[in-house]
Amino acid sequence: SIQMAKDALGFEPPMSNSTQMEIDGFAGVRVSVPESVKQATPAVFPNDNKHYRFMHYFWEKGTGDNLLRVDAAEIIRKYRPDMLVYHEPYRDVPMASRMKGMDFGGTWYYCNPDGGESFMATESLLSLTRAMGKPEGFQIDPSLWLYRNELGPANTRHAGVHPANLYMTALQLAFAAKPSVIELYCLDYVMPETKLEHRQDIILQQLSDFAKNIVKPLWSSIQKLDREPRKSALLLSLGSQIFDREHWGGWGRQAQNAVLTTLWRANIPTAIVTEETIKMGELARYDQLFLHK
Repeated sequence: SIQMAKDALGFEPPMSNSTQMEIDGFAGVRVSVPESVKQATPAVFPNDNKHYRFMHYFWEKGTGDNLLRVDAAEIIRKYRPDMLVYHEPYRDVPMASRMKGMDFGGTWYYCNPDGGESFMATESLLSLTRAMGKPEGFQIDPSLWLYRNELGPANTRHAGVHPANLYMTALQLAFAAKPSVIELYCLDYVMPETKLEHRQDIILQQLSDFAKNIVKPLWSSIQKLDREPRKSALLLSLGSQIFDREHWGGWGRQAQNAVLTTLWRANIPTAIVTEETIKMGELARYDQLFLHK
């Protein structure tokens, strides 16, 4: 509530834009900084900026979902201390506190316009791991879902499955990233009995072959490989998101993702840094920093 935010911040929260939105059949509200404030805010602003502090609070505590997950994780560990507890998606804002109480974070993403979307998913999750101060680990999920009008017209919103070449490229990159867990959502979309507008039937056999011939025999070996050193970094800034035109949204197709993919394809291994990891002194690791506008 506004009163809870006021008590936590010590000042009256500034006015924000609240827009009613429908996503996947659910009614919701999008909270953002007013456009007039965005235009008036300089590129460099102080940490005590009230809009910045309120939006930071909103994502850290105000939505409440991550606090519920902390309680749920404690209950799970009480009865099953052998279980790993994680949450996904880490895709709305680059804040490690969104994963408080988890053993590691995860994300799903859409692998169009090409499989290179896997680079942002991987590097943002590795950055999250460092910000959490946890041993390296993450869950990754190149989503099978293809929405209407993303790559072509369709009559239904959940139009089908990504083209096999795009999806398998994304899945191979995800596997090479040394994740702790790979999820395939949603597998019923590749089953022959599921009727869809767009699906290449070959993808079911390709997934089966990949699991049997690549993942199963090589999983243990992949986990022991060293990562290629990253001497370059791309900034993913919460502040820039708050005062920019749109949130990062790590589900794919954002401009930042394209920049990172371009760097990797140019043989420039590039990490993701956030405001949190910079405060931890991480900039000293890198020779160059890319600031995306």
